[in-house]
Amino acid sequence: MGALFALMIARRAKRTFGRQALTLRHLVPRLILLPLVCALVLLSWPVAEALLAALLGAGLGSALGWVGFRLTVFETTPEGEFYRPNGWVSALVMALFLGRLAMRASVIAAASAGEGFQPGAVPRSALTTGIIFFVASQAVSSSVWLLRERGRRMKARS
Repeated sequence: MGALFALMIARRAKRTFGRQALTLRHLVPRLILLPLVCALVLLSWPVAEALLAALLGAGLGSALGWVGFRLTVFETTPEGEFYRPNGWVSALVMALFLGRLAMRASVIAAASAGEGFQPGAVPRSALTTGIIFFVASQAVSSSVWLLRERGRRMKARS
């Protein structure tokens, strides 16, 4: 599981700055995988406070996805269509995710310092649920807007 998180963080960091190809191959997996991850998070802890945090995180993340899209720079080159995401928006999302991940790791480390540690004894957090939904919905929202822009550009080219 740690390797999966490290891969996700490295991929996200790569996309934070710099030019990205505006292709289905890069956008569609987010539209499929992230909602599945969110569904699994809610299914693992179906309580009212988690649902409320998920709704709040999803709403704020979707709004930030739209803002990020509006601040995105598009480029057409002989190699194809590209976009450059707004670095401030990406850095904000990444800092929020990494900050919460570090806080959660410190809670788990403190709980596991004693003898007889039970992994299920670490309390679940609505804040973590909200941040997971925030990050996922921001990525899904921006992907949807980028796909719409890709379609608009392809239609204008033909």
